[in-house]
Amino acid sequence: MFELILSSNPKITPRGWSKILIAVAASADLRYFHIDYNNLDDCCGFLIAAILSANHTLEILDLEHTGLGNDTALVRFF
Repeated sequence: MFELILSSNPKITPRGWSKILIAVAASADLRYFHIDYNNLDDCCGFLIAAILSANHTLEILDLEHTGLGNDTALVRFF
């Protein structure tokens, strides 16, 4: 999978997003991932951080207006 656009899905809950993100984590070829304008929480943010640390091909991650909070911002990558 090269590009995944899941923008503007307000009916998907953070729990639903967690399941989607776990599935996305298995895609090693993902380059563009758009999940802007969705209801994400910090649990989703931690999963996104895991995706970022494991995926070295991702070029664009669109997180505009997602509701990710300060806890997500504090995650460090080593």
